[in-house]
Amino acid sequence: EDYIANGIFYVRKYMEANHLGWTDYQSVYFSMEDTSEESRDHLKEILDEEFFKRHSFQVITRLRAFVEYVFHQERVVWDRNTLLMDYSENRLRYIMVEQIRRSKQKAYRASLKEIKLEDYDIEEGDPELDYKFSRLMKQFLIKNPAHIIFLTGKGFEGNWMKRTLTYLCAGRRVFLGQNLYANGACLIGTGSIS
Repeated sequence: EDYIANGIFYVRKYMEANHLGWTDYQSVYFSMEDTSEESRDHLKEILDEEFFKRHSFQVITRLRAFVEYVFHQERVVWDRNTLLMDYSENRLRYIMVEQIRRSKQKAYRASLKEIKLEDYDIEEGDPELDYKFSRLMKQFLIKNPAHIIFLTGKGFEGNWMKRTLTYLCAGRRVFLGQNLYANGACLIGTGSIS
């Protein structure tokens, strides 16, 4: 599936339904999983001339989009460790935004890593998925404490996470959504964080 062409298709559909054009936007950022030159060139091919008359071509990583999203939220979200779990195509990637200096002048670090699900015998569609995933989360959060957790990706869809959510929601704020990267890219237009 060509996720780039598919994404632009839905952007154009939204713009048509709301009688919008590229000139209605101050700035446009594209958040992409693969920011390689090949993917950027493919996106440039899909965009029309009207776009390039008004905007420069700006692509950001999903890590940057999530960090922008976090730091544009109320302080309670970013003042503690914040975690994003992205579960798609039987891959679990995570971004941890952690406070590394708690003094008056605070400092933060964001890292992107992947958990190898085969090490935990986890596979989408497994009848024991909820049990195995909740065990993984217990082990993971002992070593990587987080107070705010965001869940995204097609792997989290469906009604399979009863045990996992019970554990995750104990003493934490947990959010599930499929538009975090897009929201982060949109928030850059309101002013980038430093």
